[in-house]
Amino acid sequence: MIDEDLLAQINRGETQRTEFKAAEADAAAIGRAIAAMANSGGGSVFLGVGDHGDLLGLWYSQPAHIAR
Repeated sequence: MIDEDLLAQINRGETQRTEFKAAEADAAAIGRAIAAMANSGGGSVFLGVGDHGDLLGLWYSQPAHIAR
């Protein structure tokens, strides 16, 4: 998809086939969303997008158990 297509899909909001997950979503919540989409015939999960279509972005921190 190109940028315009992504923004258009986000602007349409969440549906049965489109799910938004904010950056704070944990792995279990993301996994449940992916499993639900797979079990219902497919869809899209957008990470870093708020419930109302706000583009929040993603950020990552170094896990404590990995030495720098």
